[in-house]
Amino acid sequence: MTGLRCDDVNLGTGSHVRVLGKGRKERCTPLSKATRAVMAAWLREPSRAPGQPVFPNARVNVTGFAAAGKPCDVRSYYVTDGGAMENLSLVSALLAIESALGTLPPDAKPRDIDIVLAEASAFDFDYAQDRGVGAAAGQSKERLTGRLTLELLDRLKKKGVAITVHDLSAPRVFRSRGGFGTHWQWPGSIRLENPLVAPVPPEWQRIVAQYSRLDRHWVTIDRPQLFSLWEALYDKDTRICDRAWPNDTAADLTTVSRWICGKNAAGDPVARADPQLDHWARLKANLSAR
Repeated sequence: MTGLRCDDVNLGTGSHVRVLGKGRKERCTPLSKATRAVMAAWLREPSRAPGQPVFPNARVNVTGFAAAGKPCDVRSYYVTDGGAMENLSLVSALLAIESALGTLPPDAKPRDIDIVLAEASAFDFDYAQDRGVGAAAGQSKERLTGRLTLELLDRLKKKGVAITVHDLSAPRVFRSRGGFGTHWQWPGSIRLENPLVAPVPPEWQRIVAQYSRLDRHWVTIDRPQLFSLWEALYDKDTRICDRAWPNDTAADLTTVSRWICGKNAAGDPVARADPQLDHWARLKANLSAR
């Protein structure tokens, strides 16, 4: 699907897409009415020529970066998807950069490059003995990926490319014990669990504490509340730990923000704040200084 071109899509009678399947055989995959409507809207904005990709990586040009001695006022950002850690997108990006260097004139100096890893994949930090099943199922791939990434960064550095990789992984509360993960279809509501309690108490203790209001082990938030949390996480002026939540009658947003800041539902510090807070602050400072 990533190589799909606009002329591979037929939105007329008998709407379908042509793709190369197993054995590199061309196959026609029919589209439902709902998918056809979404695809038609997607291809209209912006309009694309027949040979252009249907799902291009998004290039975002941001202005307002003029500084003394730096005439360039525009910076380009490319937004890609694919699971930076597990699906090798970072490795692919570094290989693409290395390949692009070969097309530059010998005396050309590459620009500084910042790569932001906005990892949101679910993970489990509650220990469970799997007797080697995890290694056999492919978890060792992540170690190999890490080593390959370091070697590629070293090779690019020797070629004069300044690359900074920023870790901006989503907070633990969105990724562990259920959470949000990479649900791109935006569910109507999600259940977030307290990531600061370890080990997890027995279910009956959690239920008693939850409904007797002695403590909160989980929070169910709707879509608008989720949007509010994400906007607060990436606010350029105010840290989420310093934010007030008006009209938060059930204290759901307050509770989740406290978990992110290393506090329990009552507001008492019980652990270190989530690393995302420091990573976001460093990223802002780094890019503002350019």
